Amino acid sequence: MSILLCVYAMTCCLFIEPILAVRLVELDWPKESAGLAFGTLAIFQAIGGPVSGLMSMLIDIRLVQQIGIATMSIALLFIGPSELLHLPPWVGIMFIGLIGMGFAVALMYVLVTPEIIEANEESFKNKKREHFEQYLSQEQEINNRIDERWNCVKG
Repeated sequence: MSILLCVYAMTCCLFIEPILAVRLVELDWPKESAGLAFGTLAIFQAIGGPVSGLMSMLIDIRLVQQIGIATMSIALLFIGPSELLHLPPWVGIMFIGLIGMGFAVALMYVLVTPEIIEANEESFKNKKREHFEQYLSQEQEINNRIDERWNCVKG
């Protein structure tokens, strides 16, 4: 489930990036201030990180991740604009969606990060063990060759 959460969150973030600035300009938002929308997303993702950590201590991690998925889905409807919810095209509604998206990304990513790190550590340890065993076998082979040469010289 972790890999699916990462794919879902990354897809949503990649989807919003090229569209957001253009959509804000369409809603008469100044071009110079379009970066505030991206900043809002990042700030609320940073705020949502500790919140998701606290939530995971109180309730099951899977439930927290499912809350993140639901929050992301709702946030994307607000960013839309969504004809389903009959929301007017207003910048404030879009920023509410960005705030929800920031929290949702934090709920999905923060709890998956330890699993990713653990998997990489295990892979690193296996590779390290393989390299060490390869080093020992090469060292043994070199020692055998040195012994052979020494025995030939001795006689």
